[in-house]
Amino acid sequence: MKNGIESSIAVNNKYLLIDREDKYLCLLDRNLNIVNETSFTHNGIHSMCWSSTINRFIIITLKEILTFDANTMALENCSIPFNEDWYRGTCSEDNLFLSTVGWGSPIYEFNLRSSFEFIKEWRSPITCETSEVICDLKYKNSFLAMPIFNDHQEESRIDLRSSTTFECIWSVRIHGLCRCCSINVNQWLPMLRIPDHFLR
Repeated sequence: MKNGIESSIAVNNKYLLIDREDKYLCLLDRNLNIVNETSFTHNGIHSMCWSSTINRFIIITLKEILTFDANTMALENCSIPFNEDWYRGTCSEDNLFLSTVGWGSPIYEFNLRSSFEFIKEWRSPITCETSEVICDLKYKNSFLAMPIFNDHQEESRIDLRSSTTFECIWSVRIHGLCRCCSINVNQWLPMLRIPDHFLR
């Protein structure tokens, strides 16, 4: 597994999916034993998430969005008609949200129930300012958690937003670049780039 903040993992009710050395996709059981693995020959993984709607993991690389079937170990390209540099992604029950690499990151929204049909592009300043980048994107209970780094002020914050309107529910300033995950119904765990440093 890759070290540090750029490591990506995803989980469903049975397996933990990890990226091992940018060469393999590994399925681990609850005891963290490798159950199965397959070679991964695409560009490095930026993000992964699970979609119960399509019963697949979704893997985000710089130029490709892939689905991964844990039962057959099959990888398939998604038919997303945009030539973007993808960075982070997350799923609601119905939609896939993808952010891009770069300042003023837009977020693209696609429908999981209709073969990744494009719904909407959310742009700056709704997503973030032009001097900011979205460092991560996670969905839980109709909300999107978005760690955002501001280049001019050299500081970060986490915004919690409505997944339907992008209205900001709350915002918390933090120090340094981070990613995050949901640990409970209404709790988020930021992971700072400083090794072994968590906020809750």
